[in-house]
Amino acid sequence: MSRQNIILQIYGYIICIITITTFLFGSYNLAESISDRSGLKIPSSTFASYENYKEDLMNNILEKFNCDEIKSNIKPYIPTDDEMIKMFENEKQIDLARDRHRNTKEIISKSVLVLLSIVIFLFHWKFTRKSSITTP
Repeated sequence: MSRQNIILQIYGYIICIITITTFLFGSYNLAESISDRSGLKIPSSTFASYENYKEDLMNNILEKFNCDEIKSNIKPYIPTDDEMIKMFENEKQIDLARDRHRNTKEIISKSVLVLLSIVIFLFHWKFTRKSSITTP
C-alpha cells in the first residue's frame, strides 16, 4: 500500500468521524428545536402574567418620567386597565410570533446541517472504501 493511499484513507476516516459527530450533535439539537416547537415554551417573566406585565409597564413609564427633568411638571400618561390588557395580549402575540420564527429558522438550519453531514459522510466513506480496494 503506497504512502499516498494511506494518507487518503486516514483523511477519509477522519472526515467520517467528524461528520458522524456533527450528525449526532445536529440530530440532538434538531430534536430539541422540534420539541420547543410543540409549545413547551416557558414565557418570559414579563409575559408570564398580566400582573407582571402591568408592573413592568408601570415601572418603565415611571422610570422614563423620572429621568426626564425637562418635563417634570407634566404627569405621565398611564393607560387604563382595558388598554393595558389589549397591549399585553398584542405584545404576547408578537413575542410568540418572534419565537416561532426563530424556532423555524433553527429547525431549517439544523436540518440542513444533518443532511449535509450525511452527504459528506457518504461521499468520504465511498471514497475511502474505493481507495482501499484499488490499492494492491
